[in-house]
Amino acid sequence: MTFVDVLAAFGRIPGALSRYFADRKHRRWMRRAPTFLVRDMPENTFAKIVGHVRPFRERALEAPLSKRLCVYYDVSIDAMAGNSMVRTLASVQDGIPFLLKDHTAAAVIDPAHAFVSSGIDALSASSLNNAGENERALLLRTNLSHRRIGMGDSLRYREAILEIDEMVAVFGGGLREPDPDGVAMTYRDGAPMRMHLTGTAKFPLFISDDPRSF
Repeated sequence: MTFVDVLAAFGRIPGALSRYFADRKHRRWMRRAPTFLVRDMPENTFAKIVGHVRPFRERALEAPLSKRLCVYYDVSIDAMAGNSMVRTLASVQDGIPFLLKDHTAAAVIDPAHAFVSSGIDALSASSLNNAGENERALLLRTNLSHRRIGMGDSLRYREAILEIDEMVAVFGGGLREPDPDGVAMTYRDGAPMRMHLTGTAKFPLFISDDPRSF
């Protein structure tokens, strides 16, 4: 495949080319970022922590396609012509705060302002008239159940998630806050404290499950 072919393929996915280059840029930041154990991460410092995803306040999402428990999902529905993608028809995303836990402590991660890079790890296919239960629910949710797909002859569903217990890296800044569970960390005066990372529109968090970011 030539570079022109790659650009043409990205052109069929809204925003895909800009996201591709943003993902590469953030991955470079992640590789170069100072890395701390969760317990030792300084406040008000842009840095990276790595750990396993755990539910926060016992909350988790159910991924629409695979029904796995997760804290974030991104599902795209593509119109296909044979093995070639015609275009992306719709996408749905959702995310909730979660804990990132290593062997020293746990930090609260708020993905409200975050760039999430998660690899596609569930795929399925159907026609508009012969979809499984999970695919039909996605078609209804995205108002595609009665829509023509133009030159396409089938549909492809791509799902990326941050799964419970999956290892991820988070780059950003945060502050310590009281830990009502008293299990995260102890800071100076011995009071239970934990790190809370949250981004802004100007300085978003970057969250990735790509091992090259660890």
